Amino acid sequence: MSGAGTVNLSAGLERTGRACVCVLYAGRVLLTGTSGGRWTLPGGGIEPGESPAGAAAREAWEEAGAHVTVDGEPFEVTSPHNGVTSVIFLARLRRQEPSPEGREHVWVDPTTAPWCDDYQLAPALETMHKRGWL
Repeated sequence: MSGAGTVNLSAGLERTGRACVCVLYAGRVLLTGTSGGRWTLPGGGIEPGESPAGAAAREAWEEAGAHVTVDGEPFEVTSPHNGVTSVIFLARLRRQEPSPEGREHVWVDPTTAPWCDDYQLAPALETMHKRGWL
């Protein structure tokens, strides 16, 4: 991380980046559906003047109706598909309402899911294990 609200996405270039959140509740992780039929962590762009943690919490609300508490230091992952770097925060669910975007979302057991090698989810689960969350 480079500074409040920015992520260093390439050498010498500061720009507003992407923030994601890995939400844990009752041993399950929150995933949202994509237009391509995949499941992924809630996340999206960091708006100008917004902190990465604030963006992650906002995306959880917009995409899944989840009100969350972001907990601990984030970590970064870079997509092997398009080179985009995301800042990922771990969070705990406070409450959930219907998603304002109307997106599909699911709560999954991260230890039995066949897709747990996802480039974002795998490091998030590893971090949760290290922090004693799982």
